[in-house]
This record gives sequence, C-alpha cells and structure tokens, in this order.
Amino acid sequence: MIKEKLHVIQETEAILLDFDGIIDFTDDSRLFEFCAKNRDLRVERTKEGKLSIMLPVGGEGSSREFELSGMFYVWNKKYKLGKIFSSSGGFILPSGSMRSPDVSFVTAERWKDIPVFKRKKFLPLCPDFVAELRSESDKLSDLKAKMMEWMENGCRLAH
Repeated sequence: MIKEKLHVIQETEAILLDFDGIIDFTDDSRLFEFCAKNRDLRVERTKEGKLSIMLPVGGEGSSREFELSGMFYVWNKKYKLGKIFSSSGGFILPSGSMRSPDVSFVTAERWKDIPVFKRKKFLPLCPDFVAELRSESDKLSDLKAKMMEWMENGCRLAH
C-alpha cells in the first residue's frame, strides 16, 4: 500500500521521496527517529517535507571531505571560535528543511544558546559557515541552489 502512494523522483545524486499523505516528515522528532533507525542512509529534508536519500560518497570524495574537515578542525583548535561539524550533523533550518553540509561551523556564542537537550538531535539553527564539496554527479545549478538556500536561512558564508 505504501509503495502505491509513495512518489520517487530520481535525481542525479540523490533519490527524492515524497511521503505526502503517508508520513509527516515535517515533524522534526519523527525525522530524527527515521534517521536513527536508518543510520546507513544519508538523509536530508527539503523545505517542502520531501526526503532526499543521497548516494554514499566514493573514495576520492570521502578523502577530500576528510581533508577539508581536518583543515577546519586544526583552524578551530587554534582559534577556539566555536564548533565544527561533520557531514553527519543535521541542521533544522528556519525554512523547515534539514540539511547536512560536508563541513559546518557555529560560533561559540550561538552554540552556548542551544539548550543541552537540543544538542543531542538535529541542531535547530543554520550554521554560520558551510562548505559543500562538489562530486562528479553534482549539477552545478543544484549546488548553487543549495548555497542560496543556506544563505537565505542565515548562513554568513557558504562555499
């Protein structure tokens, strides 16, 4: 029955699932529970409530992502300006979408404003900085749209 109602739209790098009328994934707790039960999936949510299931990263992409994360780790360890997050971290944006950038940063002041119990789930804010690596399957127009989404939701720098 769910298969009959579920709409699947194939994208270049992800599968977009529309659960409209089946499950309400605009509920942040329900989305977190789904992601916790499906840890092998790389999931994001669009502002319309659709789930985007992304393909695993290949060896080269994973290596580049790790190097980028390492550079930001070293920089933040030296200057201690806030928190750095990996691609596994999810952020609930003001638009209602949930995104997981490859690397992100939140200032120490903003981090302290998040209640401790809310830090254990998707963070209810837009990072101050995000970096997204372009994979071979990424269309430049899609990546530009994602950068605009970050900026429209309060990100100070998206690269």
